[in-house]
Amino acid sequence: MWRWVITLSIVELTRKADPLPAEGKHASPPVVGIGASAGGIDALNRFFGSMPADSGLAFVVVLHLDPRHHSELASLLGHRTAMPVADIVDGIRIEPNRVYVIVPDKSLRVDGDQLRLSEPAEPRGHRHPVDVFFVSLAEHRRERAIAIVLSGTGSNGTQGMKEVKASGGLAVVQDPATAHSTGCRVARSRRA
Repeated sequence: MWRWVITLSIVELTRKADPLPAEGKHASPPVVGIGASAGGIDALNRFFGSMPADSGLAFVVVLHLDPRHHSELASLLGHRTAMPVADIVDGIRIEPNRVYVIVPDKSLRVDGDQLRLSEPAEPRGHRHPVDVFFVSLAEHRRERAIAIVLSGTGSNGTQGMKEVKASGGLAVVQDPATAHSTGCRVARSRRA
């Protein structure tokens, strides 16, 4: 049931804080960044299976992906939601009611109304793609940033969640009881 609580809470919080603009007017949508490891795919399927397609939110999924393999995550999530789901290409414009998925072997940042891909600065094994994305999300979206960390191990996402919270955004972690893989990240995130 956690997925319903989180889904409805995120939608209601963003609508109360900043109602959607009148039709025809452009405004940057709130962005929900979702970080996970491979163990989070089930949670992503459940999350998007229950998320309304007209929430007015943009979703960006950042997974720890093997840089040597092509990812089918966008296709998998596309079967769980009525929202368009796409692999991110450099410079893609952030639009509401869409799901964007990071591609392997790239770092991802928010830059205004665009998502920017770059080569990772850190060597393989020392990368923190969720933190990199969440920090830029906090900087560019401030109170319109939502960071969610799903199951996994390690600390990737912890620092970025602190930044999102410090900028006035919302930070959420998956309940360890519903996670397939738990680790230090959830415990550290709660102290943030």
